[in-house]
Amino acid sequence: MSQNAEVVRKLYEGWQRGDFAVETDVYHPDVELIIDYGPDFTTTAGFDEMRNVWREQLTLWEAWSTGPIEKLIEDGEHVVVAHSLRGRSKRGLSLESQNAGAAFTFRAGLIVRLVATDQLAKALEAVGLSE
Repeated sequence: MSQNAEVVRKLYEGWQRGDFAVETDVYHPDVELIIDYGPDFTTTAGFDEMRNVWREQLTLWEAWSTGPIEKLIEDGEHVVVAHSLRGRSKRGLSLESQNAGAAFTFRAGLIVRLVATDQLAKALEAVGLSE
């Protein structure tokens, strides 16, 4: 397992505990975040903006859980994972995906891009891969 894959595993360990501030030093200061699930599509640039968007997104949910990594695919600078998602918004919207995905792009050991989706296929597509 590569160092990049190990970083992603540590992130997911924290996220499963509800700790979304775990391993904050693994992100590049100019990291790009793309959220492609639920009611909104969001793109941000920069670590501080990413942190603000995550914080704001989490306040919209009454309950939120990210499941463990079910599948991990490494391709050069990319790490793509499949996992489950469950959420219930404060407005009554429910989100459940057994096949959610996230794509992480690394440069020089730091995450420069994170695409969070409700489908593994979309995460793979985000880095030019397919199932």
